[in-house]
Amino acid sequence: MVDSIAINFEGVYDKVYNPDLDFEKWYVRYDDYGNPGCLMGHKQYFWWKKLDSRCVVGNLYTEPIAIEENCSCTDEDYECDPDFTLDATSK
Repeated sequence: MVDSIAINFEGVYDKVYNPDLDFEKWYVRYDDYGNPGCLMGHKQYFWWKKLDSRCVVGNLYTEPIAIEENCSCTDEDYECDPDFTLDATSK
């Protein structure tokens, strides 16, 4: 037998969220310096509710949608590409 419980948190916070103040970009990949990482010419991010935001999103919540920003490729981007072969004469 499986029980399920539904909890309504709507009365906990009275502030309705403000997308400009309560959400931030959360990048999928970061480099060793904490900067958004580029992979295969793209930086991918989601809009994420800030941890310190005290607000209710309510029924406006939807599944996160990945958004991409273009960035410059480097030689490392091609190493994991399907059918990549290293040219022995390349520097």
